[in-house]
Amino acid sequence: MSPHSFREQVKSGRRNFKGITLSDCNLAGLNLQNVDLSYANLEAVDFHEADLSGANLTGVTLFKVNMTGANLQRATLNRARLLSVRMEATDLRQANFEMASIMDTDLNDANLWGAILPDGELYGATLTMRTAFVMVQTAEDVFPE
Repeated sequence: MSPHSFREQVKSGRRNFKGITLSDCNLAGLNLQNVDLSYANLEAVDFHEADLSGANLTGVTLFKVNMTGANLQRATLNRARLLSVRMEATDLRQANFEMASIMDTDLNDANLWGAILPDGELYGATLTMRTAFVMVQTAEDVFPE
């Protein structure tokens, strides 16, 4: 799907883009609340300051994606693969990263309040003390056995 077609379909109200492949496109500032991008392959996509609150990003692959300043509050990123993703100052409150793989990703100044961090891989991620330790939870804290 072309970036133009994607933008037009989002603006017309479509929210289901499961399994889509997008590359080299600018979606900065776009309202993508509650969008389903599960199992999508996204490469070099610019989501700078986009609203992805409540988005379903289960199993998504993000490669060289810019999410700086984006809103991913309550987004689901279970089993997601993030590689070289920019998430500086991103709102990740109550986002679920359970079993996600996060590598070489910049989370400086991201708000992780109440987020469920991966019990999988977290390698080469850049975090500040303020970012990492603001009420961060694990799945066991939220879903006790």
